[in-house]
Amino acid sequence: MTPLATTISTGDEVQLILNVSGGKGLTSGSFDLRIDPKLKLVNAEPGDFLTNENGSVNQTVNADGSVKITFNRPTTASDSGALVVLDLQALNTGNAPVLVQSGRYLSGNTPVPARVVNALVTVE
Repeated sequence: MTPLATTISTGDEVQLILNVSGGKGLTSGSFDLRIDPKLKLVNAEPGDFLTNENGSVNQTVNADGSVKITFNRPTTASDSGALVVLDLQALNTGNAPVLVQSGRYLSGNTPVPARVVNALVTVE
């Protein structure tokens, strides 16, 4: 995720980008995004890793408040790029981590391992 750490004021918005590197062959996947309650998810849009290959992204809110992000792409030539662009709004002051959890990434039907780097937003 980039930026890894940033500081914003209450009411302001920040954009976090979930990037993919070494993703050639990746066709689909899903992960749960845990967003601290000090932040509100305004929007989740597909990044160029998906849009350049006619891919899409969907989001649903889980019962525990996390957001499930699912994505797919019909072609798999791209190796890296922005997977998902998150627009977040600051609601309250304090440290607000954004965590990727429970990921499942596939090349066809074959699971692909992934290393995830989370982000921290400090709201002043």
